[in-house]
Amino acid sequence: NRVVRQNPGERNYHIFYALLAGATKEHKEQYFLGDPPESFHYLSQSGCLKDKSLNDKELFNSVMDALKVLGFTEEESRDMFKLLSGVLQLGNIEFMTVGGAQIINNQG
Repeated sequence: NRVVRQNPGERNYHIFYALLAGATKEHKEQYFLGDPPESFHYLSQSGCLKDKSLNDKELFNSVMDALKVLGFTEEESRDMFKLLSGVLQLGNIEFMTVGGAQIINNQG
């Protein structure tokens, strides 16, 4: 699945990078996204954090405009971004399976 693993040189879904590039400081704090993209395993594992043909901040603004046009409420948009943040946070948790699943490292 593309969320948890990308081929070398391939980025994850654009919305993750757009969220990190375009969200306000307050929203980043609210969603626990204050760290740069390279600090998230799901975004950095392929070695490709930037796409020169895309402006992630402009993409975020376009997504926000589209959500408004489609009638999403602020609360629905906020919930969606919380979910995306949760996915990124889960990628920074490592599990050990000896004797059952235990969290051994949480970098987020």
